[in-house]
Amino acid sequence: MIRQRPASRLSLALALAFGLATGPLAMPAAASDLFTIPANAVDVTAATAVQARERALADAQQAAARKLIERLVVPAGGTPPRLSAAQVATLVQDVEIADERVSAVRYIANVTVRFRPDAVRSFLRDQGIVFSERAATPILVLPVLDQGDGPMLFDDRNGWLRAWADRPAGGGPPLAVPLGDLADVGALTAGQALSIDRPRIAALARRYGADEVAIVRAAPAAGGNVAVTITRVAGDGPARVARSSHADPAGDFAGPLRATIAALERPLAPATPPPAAGTPAIGQGGADLATAPAGSAEEWIALRRRIAETPGVERVDIVALGGGKARVRITHRLDADRLRQAMGALGVQVDAPQPLSPPPAAQPLPAARPPSAPVPLAPTPLVPAMPRG
Repeated sequence: MIRQRPASRLSLALALAFGLATGPLAMPAAASDLFTIPANAVDVTAATAVQARERALADAQQAAARKLIERLVVPAGGTPPRLSAAQVATLVQDVEIADERVSAVRYIANVTVRFRPDAVRSFLRDQGIVFSERAATPILVLPVLDQGDGPMLFDDRNGWLRAWADRPAGGGPPLAVPLGDLADVGALTAGQALSIDRPRIAALARRYGADEVAIVRAAPAAGGNVAVTITRVAGDGPARVARSSHADPAGDFAGPLRATIAALERPLAPATPPPAAGTPAIGQGGADLATAPAGSAEEWIALRRRIAETPGVERVDIVALGGGKARVRITHRLDADRLRQAMGALGVQVDAPQPLSPPPAAQPLPAARPPSAPVPLAPTPLVPAMPRG
């Protein structure tokens, strides 16, 4: 294990990936824990091992800074700012390196980043950003496997549940996975979880000391992939749904598990307030074109998922991709101002709004689709695994 001070030069911009998930707030955390982001995995290839190491440590510090800022800001109802590499360098106290592996051109490690609490507080206050130094209660994860013969939860055949129970320790959000004992079996079925039976889900959450629940449904998808639907529920708030598809060549759910944990790292933002008088109702949105930054494949995949996870967004289609930018068509149920505001926070510029015709006034709006019948998104491009060596 190696501990060192942060590098003085950081070259990469803040990655638009997933942040640290938090539910309703609990006991205050010790500052040393709250301002530490553990086990940021890095795997970088460059022209030389030295360059790969420098880039990897820069990546780890940038990713850790994003997670820390989201951890402090999102639960307080604020909007996380984007940090430059220079800003991140002023906030980092030190880094700790473990599981380090180096080849002639590749660097792999797990990097723990500690931040200077006073510097972080001062930065947020100077920016006028509200934040909260309170720890999160765990998220209760309910892994439901649906292979076409009926969904299963607390079942010996549920390999998806076993993968979660056996997941490696490390960084990421605090998660609780049910034991699957007789009390759990009698408390909730797979069908009740997928239909979001709130009283039963809440009772199980209380047993595990959780204020937020993530129902993670895995099902076979085209090309041997695994389709994952994450439905997050906290209190009486609306269910938030995100969908993705991941390669699983070994059939052990390792890839889908890593991706889902990363998705749960993003904090559950406060529910959108009721629309003001005269604001178009949900269902009176449109399909708008937008321009999004597209750096590396990983950054673009992460950004596309964040767009798709935005409340009110139903579909994201790629129109063109190249030159560091992506042209996308966003099908949504938002008014123009809300769409622009939500996308602007992600660095996405909306143009040429094309509102859909509203339904007849006498017709009731269609009921929302249940989690078991998700609205399909266009397949997300997968990044081939890098050969170890």
